[in-house]
Amino acid sequence: MSDVRLELNDRCFACGRDNPIGLKMRIQRQGDEWVSQMTVPEHFQGWAGVAHGGFLCTVMDEVMAWAMRGAGYRSVTARINARFCKPVPVGTFITVRGRLVERRGKVVAARACVELDDGVIAAEAEGSFVIIAEAVAG
Repeated sequence: MSDVRLELNDRCFACGRDNPIGLKMRIQRQGDEWVSQMTVPEHFQGWAGVAHGGFLCTVMDEVMAWAMRGAGYRSVTARINARFCKPVPVGTFITVRGRLVERRGKVVAARACVELDDGVIAAEAEGSFVIIAEAVAG
């Protein structure tokens, strides 16, 4: 894994502005968290009218990855473990939050959640990220 080069090109499926089919997530730092707010697009449904779990995992993975980058790490997701607490209807406004928890050598643990407009947690995830490079600029 150490020979992998991680380069930014604005085509990330989750946050890239140049990806025509991407989510184009806008993610901002709020204290020790990285936060994105959006309305769940209808074309990311699983069961009729309900957001697909893969979509929810993707947005949680992305805010955790931004927390890694915010800490100065270029990393890749090694593991993500999600728990779905409540169905999220498509068309629902959600807030996605991610933060770092602990670093052990080249592995960093992170947590994320999907929060509904009324503050109820609909999904949560724990992730492990492997650091490929440190001291990210920009």
